Amino acid sequence: MIPLGILLILFAGFRGPNVSSDFETYKDYYELVRPSSEYLPFSFIEPSFVIFSKIFPYLRFVILAYAVLSVCIKLFAFEKLTPFVFYSVALWFSHFFLVLEMNQIRVGVAIGLLLLSIPSIVKRNHYQYVGLVFLAFLFHYSAIIFLPVYILNTNKVPVIYFYVIPAAYLLHFLGIGLIEVVGKLPIPQLQGKMESYRSLYEMGSYVKINVYNPVILLRVGLIYIFLFNWRYLASKNENFVVMIQILVISIVSMLLLASLPAFGLRISDLFGSVEIILLPLLFNLIKEKYWVVLFLFIFGFLIMSIDLLYNQFLEPYSF
Repeated sequence: MIPLGILLILFAGFRGPNVSSDFETYKDYYELVRPSSEYLPFSFIEPSFVIFSKIFPYLRFVILAYAVLSVCIKLFAFEKLTPFVFYSVALWFSHFFLVLEMNQIRVGVAIGLLLLSIPSIVKRNHYQYVGLVFLAFLFHYSAIIFLPVYILNTNKVPVIYFYVIPAAYLLHFLGIGLIEVVGKLPIPQLQGKMESYRSLYEMGSYVKINVYNPVILLRVGLIYIFLFNWRYLASKNENFVVMIQILVISIVSMLLLASLPAFGLRISDLFGSVEIILLPLLFNLIKEKYWVVLFLFIFGFLIMSIDLLYNQFLEPYSF
């Protein structure tokens, strides 16, 4: 995996300024932070970006530092979480790498750390878990949402997880969401991020979430396949019980936060990153392995095509 990791680091770290939409934002942040001799902790710019901007004399070096951390942490997390590392890497590249490492790279590092924190939940190592979530928070403030995940049941999947997705769809249909509740939480950094997401939505950077689109419904179907086989899959992967609960939370959060698409998708991605670990577990359920390989290839290709052709997350690659 080392040669592949180096290739991905170079690919993400040396992308040109016109490849992704977030590059101009990073440029503005860098020019704001770099000349300043003072910095108020926990302002709207994450501490990691401030530190890197002070250390490195060029923005490209800052992006490269994030790329090194994001790719290395994720590859390390894959090794910890699954025996199907190759397939998880392929799924990661088909969506999360293109959306995060090539765009929102601070979130990419944060998600890597959150994935790495999952074994700490299972082993009930609360100090290690809080430490990893805090590190993720330093890279992107939205990672603080992950902190309550520690209370999830590590021994079994509670029955409520079979019902929360239909309930969330019903609430969404009735126009009941969580934006108002989350927006009132006394966390200035979270409120600031929500304002940023609201501005992005108003500028047209995010379109309304279609919660009934085939890809989301396919994900829901896969979740129920995993839920109905949770005991068997838990015997194959000690982290499965926690990860399937996190994936359910991902869908529910997207449904209940759909009225603010940018925020809903960000929170959904934070939790939904476990998908790249869970989907290859289909190898444990289906005897004919070539069907699983074919499905994962089609699924990854479909998601990548939507990201590149429909959502147009990236422009043609350049240095």
